[in-house]
Parts: sequence; structure tokens; C-alpha cells
Amino acid sequence: MVFISARTLTPCALLLTGILSGCGGSGDSTALESLTVAADDTLVISTTTTLDKLSIGENATLSAPDGYTLTLTVNNVETGITAGNYSGDIVLHVAEAIPLSFSIFGSDVTYNYRAALYVEDGAYVESKSVPSAISSGDVSDSAADSVVIRSEGENFNGILIGSSADSTDSFDYEINNPEITFDGNGSNDFAGLGAAVMTAGYANVAMTGAVITNTGSIRPATFATGNSTLTVTDSVITTYNGTLPEDYVWALGSGMMEVPWMLGITGNVRSTLATQNATAYYVNSDLSSDAWGVLSTDDVNGTELYCINSHVSTRESGYGAYSDNGADVVIRGCDFDITDYGLILTSSSTATVSGSSDIQSGRIGVMLHSNATGTLTINDSSVIHSAGTGIQAKGSYPTINIDSATVVSDSGVLVQLMANDDPYFVAMVGTVTGNYESAINIANTSLSGDLVNGNTLAVTMQVNLENSELTGAITTATTTPQYEVAGFTADQLTAADYAYIGEVVNVYGETSNSNGVTVSLDASSSWTLDQTSWLTSLTIAEGAEITASDGSSLTMYVDGVETAISAGHYEGNIRLQVASEG
Repeated sequence: MVFISARTLTPCALLLTGILSGCGGSGDSTALESLTVAADDTLVISTTTTLDKLSIGENATLSAPDGYTLTLTVNNVETGITAGNYSGDIVLHVAEAIPLSFSIFGSDVTYNYRAALYVEDGAYVESKSVPSAISSGDVSDSAADSVVIRSEGENFNGILIGSSADSTDSFDYEINNPEITFDGNGSNDFAGLGAAVMTAGYANVAMTGAVITNTGSIRPATFATGNSTLTVTDSVITTYNGTLPEDYVWALGSGMMEVPWMLGITGNVRSTLATQNATAYYVNSDLSSDAWGVLSTDDVNGTELYCINSHVSTRESGYGAYSDNGADVVIRGCDFDITDYGLILTSSSTATVSGSSDIQSGRIGVMLHSNATGTLTINDSSVIHSAGTGIQAKGSYPTINIDSATVVSDSGVLVQLMANDDPYFVAMVGTVTGNYESAINIANTSLSGDLVNGNTLAVTMQVNLENSELTGAITTATTTPQYEVAGFTADQLTAADYAYIGEVVNVYGETSNSNGVTVSLDASSSWTLDQTSWLTSLTIAEGAEITASDGSSLTMYVDGVETAISAGHYEGNIRLQVASEG
């Protein structure tokens, strides 16, 4: 039944109350010439209705019965139900609700999803889909071919493929050559609300030849969750920032519509997300975002993310890939062109860069943060080239493996350990102390630049050279956040100051803390110092070489005593003094 306030009943509305009395859902439908809903009135649409004209007054409300959702399409374009006059091929589509629940920031939430195409347990479910939002293409129980989907509203999903509540049976589905264009905000990208393509449950989805263009805050192109697997091949995925609501106020947690600025980036859309126990593959594809990030993991529980032979870029700000706590991210044979961070790792996550990948970053190559371990591996002729620090570990104590690979920093700092300068972390956790260890394993390569431990309150940096050459300093340092140098404290920073985050000033020198720097060289390694370095332990294998750069001399002092540089093990306050011979 359709209900409308009696005081504003139009002839058309009276006709509706007499005609629309079906049980609801897309199985029933009604065709009318026009419908007018007056200002401030409420209308419940109980059956899918086609119209030539639709007029909605200010503050009028159109909805579906309980257990159903209502979607407006105009000329096969999903459109927000807002005040205005519409004409053309209009459908008010009533579909069975698709309730999905998530636990986000400690709260359980359930959303009733709307999707142009919904597949459940390996079968196309028309009663839960909005087929009028698909302007062309073919849909079956096993595949969607050449579908074209457009949305100009909010929180509408293009293709949603998942499992029923009680099913743990996996199934396959193909999406071939889709063209999806969305313009409008989402409201919760931790739940994939508004994603162009979403996989959930135990779905195993292969998408090939996709062209997805999304514009909108937290309106991701792809979202993989549950135990699903999403494989994207030969596709182009592009996301653009949206316009935030006028009354939006940033807060970390539920309702967040933009990146936490204290990461040191800006933006409000992530191109792709993988969460929970999902696995996502991006192969031979072009992936880009205005800002925030391109390849993201979040709310992980065994999440795996693979990017293979693909191009990844940001245009204004953001990261290339994010490995959240416990996730495993693999970058193989890829080119990254990133404004701020090539990769970010949190806590005990892992990331591997291999297959001659080339990661170019306008600020920091890789940033690892939060008070925990993690593993970064760069190998197989891969390159990380950054304008700023090559690899930065903030308040963390990761294992960093560089094997047959190259790290280049225009700033001269290859590896930087430092306290976390994230204002939120500083406020919540404060100064972190301890006796943690961070291993920097360098093998089968030649590097030029400094390795700096500016976090000796908490971490000892262990540098191990194997069949490698290093030119630069390996040293303890006093490391000060750039915002403190500029006269600010952490609690004075705002979103406008995001570019301060991650920027530091180092003063190389000995440490009085219990942690320091240990260096070990095997027989086939060499270290050429171009400036004085301070260590707490040094192991030199027979055949290893430690020298000063051309035009300089090198003298080693152990606890203030000049000591010959020869094979052996040394501990204490070690100063490797570089002096000009001029």
C-alpha cells in the first residue's frame, strides 16, 4: 500500500493508493504517468513504480516498507531521492533489503545495502537487485558481462556479491568488462557502503577489463571483505575526492569521512579496500586516487593484498599501499608514482616489494608506525626512490630486509628510527620507552645514504651488512620533530599542519640511553663513512672493510680510547671519527 498525508493528496496520489497494493518488491510493478509528493509529506512506496514525471517537494520523504529499500533511477542512473522535478524513464524501485553487519571501532552496525546487481550463494537475486540501474549488459547466475552502471546518489553499491548468513560454501563469479561511474559520497567505507564492486562472504570473484570511476568521499571503487577473494585484471580504477557535507566535523572513528590527517596526508577517498579475512589481487591494472590512498587494508583478520604488474598513483596526497596491523601486502613488478608515502605499515603487518618494482615517492618511501613489530622486505632488483626519508619507522621496531634491491633518498637518509610524532598517538600513549630491537638486514646490494636511530629511548637499531657496500653514516642521533623546531607542540597541530608529520631534524651524536646502534659486516661487505658515526656495538669479519670517503681519514674511539679498525667485536661508546685530510 502507498501512504501519503491526506491533507495533500493529489489526484495522482489518490490513484496510487488505489492501485499500489501488492506485497512489495520488484516482483510487482505499477506504471504511472506522474507522481507529485508535496513538501513535508511522507510517502511509502510498496511496489516498484515506473513514471514519466516525478515531483518531490522540500522535506518530503519517500521510503519503502520495513524489510525493503527504495531506489530512484532516472534514465537508468541511480539518483538521490531529494527535492526536485524529474522527467524521463523514472523508476522507484522497491527491493528486498540486503542487511549486512560489521563491527567497526568497537560498535556493531547493520546496514541495509542497495545494489544494482546482487548475487548470493552463486545465484543472481533479482528481488534484491535494482536492475533499472543497469543501462546495458547481461547478467546471469555465473557472470555479469559488459554491464554499465551509473550512480549520482549516495551509498549505492554497483555490484555486491556475497553469501547468505548461514553459508560457508565458496562459489565463483565473473565480472567481465563492466563500466561503473559513481558521483556522490559514501558514508562508511569500513563497511563498503557505496562501493562500486563489493565482495563478501565466501565469494570468489574474478573481474576483468573493468573501467571504474568514482567521485565522492569514502566511495571506494572496490571493497573485499569477509572470506571473499577478489581478483581484478586488466582494469582501470580511478577515484576522486568528494565534497564533504557542510556540517561535517572530523573525528577519528565511526563517521570519519576523510583520512586521519595525523598520518601526514590529506584526502577523503581510498580507491580499494580489503578487510577482515579477504584476499584481493590487482593484476595488469592502472589504479589511482586523488588523495588518501590507493591500495588499502583495514579492520584486518588475515587480510592479504597483492598488486602485480600494475601502475599505482596518487595525484594530490596520500599513499600507494597500506598494510594494516596483521595484513600481508605484496607488491610485485609494479610502478608507483606517489605524492607522500609509497607504502605504510602498521604494527605487526608485513609488506614485500619485489619483481623489479619501482616505487617513486614525493616525500617518504615507506613509513612504519605504531608501537609494535612488522616486516618490510625489498628485494629482486626493486627500487624505492624518495625525495625525503627512504624508510621511516615511527615508534616501531620492525625488521627491514633489503636484498638485491636499491633504496635512494634525495635527502640522504635511507633509514630513520624515530619516536612517533603523530599528535593523536602522542596524546594517547605518550613517550614510549623500552629495550626493543629493530633489525636492518642489507644483502647483495650497494647503497648510499645514512641509517639513523633517533629513538634510543625505546629501540636498538641492528644493522647487518652481507655482501654489500654502504656509503654514509650509521649512527645514533637526537631527532626532533619539525613542528617542534617551528615552535609548536603536538597538541597545537591541526589538519592544516598535516605536512609537518614525518618531518624531523637529526643531530648525529652519541646516546646516553640504554639503546643504540649495532653494526655487523660479513667478510664480503664494506662501509665507507662520509661523516662521523656513533655506535654501541661493532662486529667486523675478517676481510670486511671500513674506510673513510676520499679525501678524509677515519679514526675509531671505543669509550674514548683510540682503537685500530680491524676484524673483531667492539662494544661501548664507539665513535668513528671522519676528518678532512685537507
